[in-house]
Amino acid sequence: MALITSPLTQYSPHPSGPQSPVASEALAGLGGPEPAHSGFYFHRAMKTFVSPLCPWFRFEEKALLAACDKWLSDGNAERALEIVEGRLKEKSFWVSVGRYPARHAAWEACGELARLAQSIDRVDRGLKEAPGDAKKWVDAYTATNGWFVMDQQYRTAEYRLTRLEDGGCLEKAAENVFGRYEKVLEHMATNFTKLFAAGHWQIEGVLRQDEIYDRCVHGHSEQIAYIFADAMRYEMGDELR
Repeated sequence: MALITSPLTQYSPHPSGPQSPVASEALAGLGGPEPAHSGFYFHRAMKTFVSPLCPWFRFEEKALLAACDKWLSDGNAERALEIVEGRLKEKSFWVSVGRYPARHAAWEACGELARLAQSIDRVDRGLKEAPGDAKKWVDAYTATNGWFVMDQQYRTAEYRLTRLEDGGCLEKAAENVFGRYEKVLEHMATNFTKLFAAGHWQIEGVLRQDEIYDRCVHGHSEQIAYIFADAMRYEMGDELR
């Protein structure tokens, strides 16, 4: 069996030929053309069969992105991220930001969704073992690579999706991942508020908003830029540091 290598991926002929119902079904499911002759190839990244007569590069990108959309909607972020990183690391002509910015942007958005999904899983596991102390929740959120990273990734993913020419290419993935994100946020807000109230709305060792000016700004000899913004979330401040 001969091995054929393209700049984008590797694939090899499959002996099942044009009559294979598996090949025909896979191609139809991914929106590819109907087989024309026996030159079928097994695409290792997509784990399906393709015909060399199809408009290959355009089909490959569309099919791979569709597969990632499905993997993310099914909860398989690891598999989707593996494909995304492979596409972007190759620095191929067909996904370069200079020649095909729209295609490159779609892969970037897909990657952000996959990373967000992984962070949601991590935070969700942490919440199931969360301590019954509001201060420890704050520590878990603000730690290096803490829960706040999930909020950063949500903001980035949402931004990248709004920049896509074809927003529908990752519609199912975004619906699933953002829906899970909202559920985790609801869980965090509900349970943290209960603990905060139980502590009489005080958290020892955490700087209160009404203390910031007196302790960090007033009386200092050096120049200080003080941004007083109600919408400045912790994750945004961390990114500005």
